[in-house]
Amino acid sequence: MSVYHSLYSRWDLSQPALNELSYQELHEEVLRCISWYRSKGISRGDRICIQLPKSTELLIGILAALAMGCPILPLNDKYTATEVEFYLQDCKPSLVILSIRAVEWSETVQSREDFILYRQSSIGELPAACPLDQLALFLYTSGTTGKPKGAMISHRNIIACIQGLHDSWQWSSEDHLLHVLPLFHVHGLIVAQFGALYANARSFWLPGGEPKEVWKAIAENKISVLMAVPTIHYRLLQVSSDAEVSSLRLVTSGSAPLPVSLHQQFYQRFGFHIVERYGMTEVGIVLSNPYGGECRPGTVGFPLGDTQFRIVDTHGNDVSEGEIGELMISGSSVISAYWQRPEQTKETIVEGWLRSGDLARQDEDGYFCIVGRAKDLIISGGMNVYPREIERCLLEHESVQEVAVIGIPDEEWGERVVAVVIGTPKPQEVLAFARQRLSSYKCPKEIVYTDDFPRNAMGKIQKSRLRSRYG
Repeated sequence: MSVYHSLYSRWDLSQPALNELSYQELHEEVLRCISWYRSKGISRGDRICIQLPKSTELLIGILAALAMGCPILPLNDKYTATEVEFYLQDCKPSLVILSIRAVEWSETVQSREDFILYRQSSIGELPAACPLDQLALFLYTSGTTGKPKGAMISHRNIIACIQGLHDSWQWSSEDHLLHVLPLFHVHGLIVAQFGALYANARSFWLPGGEPKEVWKAIAENKISVLMAVPTIHYRLLQVSSDAEVSSLRLVTSGSAPLPVSLHQQFYQRFGFHIVERYGMTEVGIVLSNPYGGECRPGTVGFPLGDTQFRIVDTHGNDVSEGEIGELMISGSSVISAYWQRPEQTKETIVEGWLRSGDLARQDEDGYFCIVGRAKDLIISGGMNVYPREIERCLLEHESVQEVAVIGIPDEEWGERVVAVVIGTPKPQEVLAFARQRLSSYKCPKEIVYTDDFPRNAMGKIQKSRLRSRYG
């Protein structure tokens, strides 16, 4: 079955699905939206682009497209007209729904006000399910090494990801999810929202993710599942002293590395671990620390579903246990191509294995640890320096709030190690702290302070922009 048909087949239609919306009402809204799409001449296989603020209309628009077998591209509602134009030119959708005036309105390009009229459409029949290998979603990579690439995500890819997480995290229809993430990304759309829908669970949406409101919502709605990014977890710890968390059973972190110190602080205060996991746009979520088992700080746990892994050196040979190499991934959730990027597809997907671009190692107990991005590797004085190792060290300093370690071109060293820090300590304090804990070649040659980092839509620090700024 396709994604929507797989979700729908598991629903108890009488149960609440999203805030006050029941599964029956959600399904009827999807059927109305399908009728509206058809009124615009859309049929199976036609591509749809939708850019709306996080809303029930956005979710329903995505679900209706999946039910029809129409590949859909959800866009960040903060994108400018120039950014939107790139995606429209690259994807060339048959129908575009926009919340900003990027191009002239036409039958192809609809405004948000036009789209919400779907509510006046009649309730039609649910279309037959499309094949599992049919394209379901376009989700573009962040484009840190060039223009964004459209990952072609099939219905099979999405279902494999959802099922793997459903089993690993022991989702049930009794769960209440607090949703604080956007819907244009794997984390918020597939992992969180589709995960809840697959489990016949209830979702509560909280705009903005303001820390005090998060804690209030957890207590009032008996939230059992919270998924967030490290920045949100950090902010939650700054305001929560006596928060009622007895209903929580699963708190996860993803989209960026979770500092070990933050993991430890959370455990000390609340008595349970944040479950850190690993994924990327092209593969969904494929590694997770065990729910109910040992959540090892600094690691991303074990494989999910049928996913297989290799860690290889620069020649493509498997490395020994404990050694660092590039993570290669294969399995049902892994995409087969990028949209109209044959050369990049050939470079990234090699004989069925996807090159993640992430450096990793596996410890003696089988836990995977992501060391950093291959492109972020610093070679200083002929020695390999892994930024994440230094970042973890510096975050242990009580006055360092956040840190990003980058390599800057240097005549003497090739690259010199620079730590960009948010916090209050003096540079000499940070350097002395590092020298006590790291080999000399790993220690930063320079400490730079900033008030904020350039980030992408999911809060990941954009190191390429830092290198341009300070290099």
